[in-house]
Order: sequence, then C-alpha cells, then structure tokens
Amino acid sequence: GVVVLTQNSTPADSTVYSAMICDTLRWIFLESGAQILGFAHRHDLHMISTYIGEDIPMLAPNFLDVQLLAAHTMAEELGSSRSDVVSSRPGLKSCCSHFLEDSGKASGQTTDRGRDSRDSWSLSKNEQCSDWAQRPLTANQLEYAGLDAAVLLVLLAEIVCR
Repeated sequence: GVVVLTQNSTPADSTVYSAMICDTLRWIFLESGAQILGFAHRHDLHMISTYIGEDIPMLAPNFLDVQLLAAHTMAEELGSSRSDVVSSRPGLKSCCSHFLEDSGKASGQTTDRGRDSRDSWSLSKNEQCSDWAQRPLTANQLEYAGLDAAVLLVLLAEIVCR
C-alpha cells in the first residue's frame, strides 16, 4: 500500500498536524512491519528519527537499500570484487543507466513528450538541494520527489529480473 500525507491545516492547528505526522511516521517505520524501499537511505532514516524523536534501526530486516542491491548485482555482472562495491557505491543515475538502458527501457525510446526516455531518468540536483522545509512545496519539488521514489520500483524490478 501507499500512504499519502497531505497538509490541510492552518497555522493554529499545525501542532496537531505535526503530532499526527509523527504518529503516522512512527507507525510506518517502527510498528507496521511495512517493507521500506530506499536508496542510500541512511541520512533519510536519520532525519525521520530526529523528527519523530525515536531511533529507527538502520539495519531493520524490512528495509531494503536498492543502492546496495544494485551495487552487488553490478559487481557480479562486471566481475568486480565485493570490496570495490563497498568502497564505491553507484549513484541512482549510474544504477538507472546500467540496469534500465541495458534492458532497453531507457534507451532510444521516446516519451509522450518526444524526449529520449533516458532523459526521464535524470533528476535535476536543483530540486534535491532546494528548500524542502518551505511550504507549500513547489510543483517541481513534488515531481522530483515522486520520480525519485517511483524509479526505485522500476529499478528493483529490473535488478530482480536479472
């Protein structure tokens, strides 16, 4: 399932909203047993832990770091050693290029906007470094966040198919 959190609060009830978000995040990350998919998610988990005021274990069995899975798969395919994988983990763009272009899903096909589809796997670092604390989030930030999360599902499916 997917959990969508929206803010329909006014400044007067932002404390209530913040408490609801903390409770929801606490449930998702600590109580639900939900499978959590991330990419190099250590910093994200630290930020969420800080926000909810409880430590989220980094090596919980229900957390899957797609970066590590991709790195090990790439090392096997390229004949690299495990120490190379640990010392030099691939970025999201490198993983998408390796797994999605090889499969034909991001190479030479055009999107409905007429762009080469490999452009759709390139996310602007401008949004990654933008002010995520400012509300409301911009349309570009929302698009970035959605693509950043959605690509993990596509990437995981490609890795598993190999």
